[in-house]
Amino acid sequence: RYRQLLYASEERFIPDLDIPEQENQYLYRTILLISVVIALLAAINFSQLFQYILDQRQQRIAIFRLCGCTAKRTIRLLLLECLMFTVPAYWLAAFLYSRLFMPNLTPLFPYMADSFTPILYIALFGIYLVSILTVLVIMLHRRIARVSIVSLERKHSK
Repeated sequence: RYRQLLYASEERFIPDLDIPEQENQYLYRTILLISVVIALLAAINFSQLFQYILDQRQQRIAIFRLCGCTAKRTIRLLLLECLMFTVPAYWLAAFLYSRLFMPNLTPLFPYMADSFTPILYIALFGIYLVSILTVLVIMLHRRIARVSIVSLERKHSK
């Protein structure tokens, strides 16, 4: 069978197939997995930073609650504030990566440009968004439930 194909290829031009090797596919899947892990770590890091910001705003949150703002509404307000920072920051980072770093990496990793498609950027954004919203909702729910004017009065009277 091989000899038949060899003789047929001598008679006609058969172009080489451009199929990435298994090692390259494994490498790119590993890079994607690392990207997902970095997105999850960034979400946890951002939630820790936002927790510090909430420590500084504890009095303002208590005043919101005193004026009739429910815990759910307070959480939504704080989540929207987080999203105002994280969504543009993600897309700016994705744009800079695709325009600055990707052209420099393409000669080293020729299939990388094909692997990082716009669909992949959207999928990574979805993973980042779901992870950051999950972490922040849990953190905010625990935090908002324990903030009260009484606890702030005790804290400031000491």
